[in-house]
Amino acid sequence: QSLFVTDSTGAIDIVIDPANPSRLLAATWERVRRPDTGWTHLYGPTSGIYRSLDGGDSWDPLGPANGLPNPAATNVGRIGLSLCAGSPDDVYAIYSDGSFHSGFYRSSDFGSNWIDADPDGEIEDGAASFSWYFGQVRVHPTDPNIVYAQDVAFMRSTNGGATWPIIYGYGGSPNGLHVDHHALAFNPANPSYLLEGNDGGINISTDGGVTFSKVADLPVNQFYEIGLDMNNPQRLYGGTQDNSTLRTLTGATNDWDVLFGGDGFYVIVDHTNPNIIYAESQNGNLGKSTDLGNSWDYVLSGINSSEPTNWSTPVVMDPNNNLVLYYGTNRLYKTVNGAGSWNAISGNLTSNVPGSRLRTITTIGVSPVNGDVLWVGTDDSHVWVTADGGATWTDVSSSLPYRWVTRVIPHPTDVNVAYVTFNGLKWVDPVPRVFRTADQGQTWSDVSSNLPDSPINAFAIDPANPAHIFVGSDLGAYYSLDEGGTWQYISGDFPMVSVYDMKVHPVGNYLAIGTHGRSMYRFDLAQLSVGIEAGDGPAPAGDFHLAQNYPNPFNPETVISYQLSAVGDVQLEVYNLLGETVITLVNERQAAGSYQVQWDGRDQAGSRVPSGTYFYRLEVNGRENFRQTRKMQLVK
Repeated sequence: QSLFVTDSTGAIDIVIDPANPSRLLAATWERVRRPDTGWTHLYGPTSGIYRSLDGGDSWDPLGPANGLPNPAATNVGRIGLSLCAGSPDDVYAIYSDGSFHSGFYRSSDFGSNWIDADPDGEIEDGAASFSWYFGQVRVHPTDPNIVYAQDVAFMRSTNGGATWPIIYGYGGSPNGLHVDHHALAFNPANPSYLLEGNDGGINISTDGGVTFSKVADLPVNQFYEIGLDMNNPQRLYGGTQDNSTLRTLTGATNDWDVLFGGDGFYVIVDHTNPNIIYAESQNGNLGKSTDLGNSWDYVLSGINSSEPTNWSTPVVMDPNNNLVLYYGTNRLYKTVNGAGSWNAISGNLTSNVPGSRLRTITTIGVSPVNGDVLWVGTDDSHVWVTADGGATWTDVSSSLPYRWVTRVIPHPTDVNVAYVTFNGLKWVDPVPRVFRTADQGQTWSDVSSNLPDSPINAFAIDPANPAHIFVGSDLGAYYSLDEGGTWQYISGDFPMVSVYDMKVHPVGNYLAIGTHGRSMYRFDLAQLSVGIEAGDGPAPAGDFHLAQNYPNPFNPETVISYQLSAVGDVQLEVYNLLGETVITLVNERQAAGSYQVQWDGRDQAGSRVPSGTYFYRLEVNGRENFRQTRKMQLVK
């Protein structure tokens, strides 16, 4: 059973009668976003409400004859639906057009007839110019006259929509409820107990939404970018979605404070003077502080404000010179006096397609070896390099995919080496794309290897061990110990969540990871000294040796052989691609000699594991004495 309208129309909401699950209402939304230009269409004649009375076997459109807007004559966009669980005939629908809130309707007969429940347009007073981003309505589970509308403001009606007092709006509230509301849930046993979700986190109400208190200890910030104080490893900075630029001076989890307002993005701490900080809000609004963030000045003199900027406008500091910074519009700008003034050092580095929204620089890289070697990536797939400080530019992206360039990161010690990553989300393309050049972009090699299908958002290199590289994707964080030959998931306590930025602190010896929804993490790089290594690793000590399993590939069993030149504590384990232990085959003290161990493709609990790539690792007396890892393939 399915409801199909067109290939440009999707279902955005659905309600099911809890007393009779064969009765359903579904809202469809015609929305098109073209990846080649970024053009977005947010409404259309196929947006609407459909009803099924037979469990989805058949669907009937509801429209003007039922009292609803005519999608062919009005701009109908996103529609939100909700019903009263205790009185399921009572249903509400909230409408938006391509921009604004456009209507609120109520039915008392499960959709046969609808009335305009907000004829005075009170909801619009609390709505934004992008109401399609919210589109949420919720009904009290037992009282059909208590209704909540969620937009930029949070609104409640206690009389079925006749009046809509704004409980929490643009001006804030006594309890500090954040704007931009997206989710609401009731406790079925006590409907006055609400959980409310917005851009500021999760909030609890015990009085039906009159007052709220924030759940303050949930790490749910959405970080875009990270900034590190290279002189003080405990100090971390980050720009967040709708929650400003934040900072901790101690590295603790309970003392982060707001540094710079708006949506936070790039943040830079001067590597010669940590009192000097650069922070940015949406679309490139760049500020500078010289007193550790106590006061700020905007520093955009010389940048053409008519040029397009990305939502996350890249700005970076030259690691060789703290007074030199770079800023990207569709051109690259440079300052040599700490953002006192800016000058363009390139032409338009995008394709400059008229009307396209893909026309901005998205990433900038400065070589730590030679500050004249600069890299630039754009949202329309261009990768550029200059070796003379911007006097001449070369487009080196002809052999690279046509996708959004997320990062271009130069090698810390080799001026010819750089990495570039791509995100294909707008093209419905989940393929991970990480490329490496060893000749300043003349040729590229794909080092995505065994990364799972997911767009790549972030990249980092450990300057102390440049073969150790890291990527962040929509499926978490991964590391490679061989320049991208093989990848492992950063396991442990790290969640499977979108990662937007990563930076290595060489003094603190940690990787800071900014997630989009689970706050910021710090990964101790010393853990990599005991992590999985693909390949043979360092030369074996003495006559210790781990042989390739046989047969390989195998099904259902294989034999692993190894040789010990001396007595030792031996551990032989099998791991999956996420770095998780599948089974421990040997964990005992053994004498010198040759050994064979059979693995039957089962995990520690005795269950058969799926086909795929696995690693087996031999350790003798810990890593200090001998350690070797090999790869094997289970096929079914």
